[in-house]
Order: sequence, then structure tokens, then C-alpha cells
Amino acid sequence: MKIGFLITARMKSTRLPRKLTLKINDREIIALMIDRLKQCKCVDEIIIATSTNLQDDVLCQIAQREHVKCFKGNESDVLERLYMAAQHYKIDYIINVTGDCPLVGYDFIEDMIKEYRKTDADLIKTIDLPHGFYFYGIKVEALKKVLEIKDEMDTEIWGDYFTETGLFKVVNMKTPQELIRKNYRLTLDYHEDYEFFQALFKALGTDTYKKSTAEIIEFLDAHPEIVKINEHCEEIYTKRFYFQKKIVKLKTKKRVSTMKIGIVGLGSIGQRHARSLLKQGNIDIYALRTKKGTLTQLPDDLRSIKEIFDQDEFFAFDLDGIIISNPTSFHIKTMKKALEKKIPIFVEKPLANSLSEIKELEGYDFSKVLVGFNLRYDELINTVKNFLDSGKLGKIYKAHLYCGQYLPLWHPYADYRNEYYARKDLGGGVLRTLSHEIDIMHFLFGVPKELLGVVEKISSLDINVDDNAYLICRLKNNELITIEIDYLNPKGIREGTVFGSKGILQYTYTTPQVTFTDNTGSTTTLYKKEKIDWDTIYQQEMRDFIECITSGKKPKSTFNDGVEVMKIIEKAEQSTQSKSWQKI
Repeated sequence: MKIGFLITARMKSTRLPRKLTLKINDREIIALMIDRLKQCKCVDEIIIATSTNLQDDVLCQIAQREHVKCFKGNESDVLERLYMAAQHYKIDYIINVTGDCPLVGYDFIEDMIKEYRKTDADLIKTIDLPHGFYFYGIKVEALKKVLEIKDEMDTEIWGDYFTETGLFKVVNMKTPQELIRKNYRLTLDYHEDYEFFQALFKALGTDTYKKSTAEIIEFLDAHPEIVKINEHCEEIYTKRFYFQKKIVKLKTKKRVSTMKIGIVGLGSIGQRHARSLLKQGNIDIYALRTKKGTLTQLPDDLRSIKEIFDQDEFFAFDLDGIIISNPTSFHIKTMKKALEKKIPIFVEKPLANSLSEIKELEGYDFSKVLVGFNLRYDELINTVKNFLDSGKLGKIYKAHLYCGQYLPLWHPYADYRNEYYARKDLGGGVLRTLSHEIDIMHFLFGVPKELLGVVEKISSLDINVDDNAYLICRLKNNELITIEIDYLNPKGIREGTVFGSKGILQYTYTTPQVTFTDNTGSTTTLYKKEKIDWDTIYQQEMRDFIECITSGKKPKSTFNDGVEVMKIIEKAEQSTQSKSWQKI
């Protein structure tokens, strides 16, 4: 069993701005917490679970400096962030602490692990310890179940999902009577809390983080003048907490029953979506099969999927949602059938083979249609977007986006000549198949006002579609974005460079990182990973689809986003034919 400290931490506090980076003895509050957690030898990882918001990057920088892990996830959905962090680092059991409690009771963690092994509880609480010492033990499988039943995106206050639904085993670990102090407050929310910690650390010395819970309580018992510094803040905090909790409780009554999701097209990407859905739990999958693809028998891990070979029978299952991952040329026909039945749709990119096909869908409601531009869910691209949105690059001058794959190496198990991406009749070609780069431009910079394109086949590959595309796009303020995509690169490269008045921003997927080099030549690393966690990206994409189905949440990649990409594709082809700029 792999156990992880997951520190819930953000930089968004308004009552005490940037509280986690306030310093005592020249150490940030969250660094002091890490010092303390490192005293516990029964936990495998320490992980700061923060958000993708650019303001939280400083926490990942501290994590790197302190040689602990960092995970950036959903800004408001704390439970999803914790679950995704646990999945990413393969954690089986979570010890959850908040980053504003630098003296958390680490010496009780071993007792909690013993309690879990004895009771197999879904949630273990230590709330009888003074505020700031207590923490929670969460079974990852139970957390996954909460994500299946919750109907709220903001889960900063999440305890009731465990305690009020009747679905989970909750244990309140006993606290020795001599350590119960309801009026002691060792957490950081207000300026008086900061004054309290300054006084406490000054009195106890630089090794305060090594003191046991009992030693700190004993000291405070002997120094009531320090306790009084922030004693009144506990009442203020408690009133605010229960007011927020009352609001949240009104939003937790909805239950989500087992969902029925259909998949049309069970090739490599369809299988990937199926696996991502199964990891969400509480979902039955129905696949409409033609047996025309390379998959003749379901892999062992997908044997739970119900195979259907008749379209009418497939749509008779009263599906809650449908994933369309068949060849591009069949998208519109399948979408039309689902839209007629008002079934929410996830459709793979590109949306269609042509804009004229999309016109066949006029009059339908597209509010629950999500288009599969999965890079919008990637932490690397969101790091780029957050930096651009912050204005730290200054005025944007130009950018170059590149992606290259060598077609015969893409799916080694299949003859590339027969696959949809190599066939014009199935909607293939590099411009459509690698249209992620077009969407990245749209996502980062917006829609161009005109473009010049060269889309053609230049290689000896045995295909009847384009294998190389070069687009020059001019934005509304005359910024130039060049997009280059091809089927010719055996290294498999995706990268980009953005030039601004304050420097250049670069990203690469080869060794995943994002860097900013300012005009003095100084380079800062904004993001760096050993490899891209594609499983997490696809799971987040499927979670977005499920939330679109259950709550009507606007997806991160909408039907209109898919239409904008198709407009650029067609204008690039028209520009190739006319050898001229095309207005968009």
C-alpha cells in the first residue's frame, strides 16, 4: 500500500493574501509544513495538490526546491484534484492536510494508518485534536465513489459527501483526553494567526517543526498570552465555515445512478475513451460494432462492454451519452441520430469532413456536444495559456506551432494505408487528423481574420491524402501564427514558440516542459515533467463530458470550437487552390 501526504494548497486567500508564502525564520509557511511532514517515516510521498492557475505555480517551485512532488489540477473541485493527484502518483491511501497548518499532528499519522488497516474505513477523522493539528485519512477507492455521486463543482468543503450520504464508513479516531483543547488555534487564516505563529516559533526555536503535538500543547498551556493572540479568530472562522457548509449541504442531495454511455467506433481512440470511462466508475458501456475495423475481439480489460451490432437496438438502450469515434466522414450521420434523440455527444475531432456537412445539423441543440480536442485538458498547454493570459509575455508578436508524426509508426499493429487517417473517403489527411494544432491556436490566441495555406502531399507514402500542411494565420491585431503539421517525422514531435515584447515562451512535448526567456536572456522553467500523463488527460476529458451530461456544465471544447477549426481547415484548402490569402 502506497501512502501519500496530499497537501491541499492554493494562493487565492483574500483574508490573508499569499499566506502560504509568508515567512517565519526565513522559511515559508508551507515549507515549514513540509519540514514537519518529513519527520513521519511511514508515508511514501509528500505531494502539494494545487491548481492549474498561474498564481499557484510558486507552490510547485517550492515543492521542487524542497524535493517533494507537486500536482496541478482543478481549481475549485478539491476532491477531483486529490483523486487525480493520487492517480498520477499511484497513491492507495491519502493523508490529507491543508497547507495553512504548518504544525499538523504528524506524530498521530502512524496511529491513523493502523486504524485504517484495522477498520478499512473510507474516511478517518482526527477532529478532536486542536484546530491545525488534525488531518484526514481517505481511501482512494472511496474518493472515486464520491466523484461518481457528487453534483457540485466547488468541493472546498467536502466532508458531508462522506458523512451525510450513508454510503461510507467513517471513523473518528480517538484523541487522548489530555490533548483536547477546543480554544487552541494553530491554522493560518487571519493576520492574528500569523502573529500567533511568529510568537510560537520565536519561543520554541528553529526546531519547532520537530516538536510533538503534546510538547506544543504543553507549551501553550504554560503560555496563555500566546494562545490569546488569535483565540478570538476561531469563533469567526467557525461561523464562516458553518455558513458555507449550510449552503453546500443544499447541493449534495442529488444522486447519480449508473450511467449508460454508448460508443460508436471502437478503434484505438474509442478503446482509450472506454478505459477512461470505466475508471470513472458507475458506468455501463454499449458499443455499436460493424466488425469492419482491425479489432475483432475485445481486449480482456474491456470485456464488460456490451457489443451491439444493430443501430436501432443500440439507440433503444436509452443512452445517457454517446461517444462518436468512428471515421470522420461518418461523424455527422451519427451525430444527427443522437441529436434527434437529444443524447449528449462527445465527438472526436475533427467535427466533420466539411462545413457543408455540418449544415445538415442546423436547428439542433448543441449545448451538450463536446469535441475531442484533448490538449485543452493538458497541464502543459494550460500552463502556456495561463502565462499568456497573465500578460507576462507582453504584446504577442508571432508564434510557431509544430507537430509531426511518421504515419507508418503511428499504429504499428495496423497497415497505415488502410486506416482512416490515410484515406480521403474516410476523412483522413494530416490537416484534419492533426488539427489539434489549429485548436491550440484557437485556444491560446483566438480565431484568425485571414490565412494563407499550403496543404499537399509531398512524400512517397502510399496514401491519397495530404501529408504536409503549412498555414500562416493573421490575428485581429496582426499577430502572425504559423502552423506546420506533417506525417513525415519519425521522432514524433510537438512543440511551439511564442514571441512577445517581453521575451519568448517555448513548449515541447518531447521532454515535457514550458520555459520563458526574458529579454535579458534569463530563462525560467514554468513546467517540467518526465513524461506526459495521457491517461489523466483523457480521464479529465471524460469527466468533463460526464459533468456536461449530469449538470449541463459547458464543456471545455464546444461544438462551436469544432466549427471554428473546420472553417480554418477549409480556408487552408481554398488558399492552397487559389494561392492567395483567405478571409475567415
